[in-house]
Amino acid sequence: MADETNTAKKPASIERQSALHALARTKPATSAPLTLTEFRPAVIVQMQAWLSTALDFANALSEVTELPMPDNGTFVDNAHGMLVSLGVGRLMLLSDTDGIADQLKKAIGRSGTLTDLSHGFSIVRLAGAPAASLLAHGIALDFDTLPPGGAAQTKMAAFDVLVLRQAEDCFDIAVARSYGEAMVEWLVDAGKAWELTLSAK
Repeated sequence: MADETNTAKKPASIERQSALHALARTKPATSAPLTLTEFRPAVIVQMQAWLSTALDFANALSEVTELPMPDNGTFVDNAHGMLVSLGVGRLMLLSDTDGIADQLKKAIGRSGTLTDLSHGFSIVRLAGAPAASLLAHGIALDFDTLPPGGAAQTKMAAFDVLVLRQAEDCFDIAVARSYGEAMVEWLVDAGKAWELTLSAK
């Protein structure tokens, strides 16, 4: 009797749908002074180190990501992702590295905690010379005190946001997923003077 071949199909992977999928997107003009694009890291995890095991936590984190612990209110990045300090011993990692969340959870062990928030945020990137001016319409922050590599948890209009300054004229803005559409609509409205739209990739 011939061997039976297992023809059972593996379940298809389900792609995570963007919280901004319903919003209209346009291709910006080449001369557009501002662009707004969605930033979708595959993995977003939040971690908390215990005070008594902070050194073990930092060593485990560095072993997996090859990143140093960032100072409070800053972020560091490399090919493995972007590591953001959210407070004493509290960090967020944004990454496109497959399996990095499981690697971190195993490495950290009992020296801290890890929570997967990959489905929990909407993130957009605002780039262009007027970027800080636009954000100042909704954020009570002196952007001169937020250099490139700086991170700030703050209010933008009615939204609690995390702002990451990538460069003098480039910012990533993260908000809870349920507020993603409303935040983008606020940014587009505030950016009318620059004909800002959510850009198609």
